[in-house]
Amino acid sequence: MTVLFHHITKNTQIRYTHYCKFQQIFSASIRAYLDGEKTIARRRQIALDYINSVPLVAIPSNGEIFGVGDGLWAWYGSELKDITKILSTKDLANDPILLKEKAVALKQVLSLFIAHRRPTDFLLRNRELLEVKCNAYTNALLNVV
Repeated sequence: MTVLFHHITKNTQIRYTHYCKFQQIFSASIRAYLDGEKTIARRRQIALDYINSVPLVAIPSNGEIFGVGDGLWAWYGSELKDITKILSTKDLANDPILLKEKAVALKQVLSLFIAHRRPTDFLLRNRELLEVKCNAYTNALLNVV
């Protein structure tokens, strides 16, 4: 049996074969089309569910942190609703304070997306490296826009 994906938790070990992975993909595709051919709402929900389930390393006083909302609160003391409001603001031309708030909010969210690959390293052991990576991605985004 060829193992495609190997997942280990504290008490269990799960091995998926190619067949199991195909079955997961097929069933997810069927679920996406349950409401018809227009799947944008379902795809948005899948992405949102994923973003809200990403583990971001435990904090001793709070336990395991999952998702962007909890990550913003745990690592930056920010509320998701406030960050969403700031990032949704369109007119920034005449308000340098709001522009700075938006930049800080974007950097906080971006840092959590970067940190999800190695949360212990980026959030606990080496915040400076996370800052460097965040700055590199921010510069790359500036060059795209």
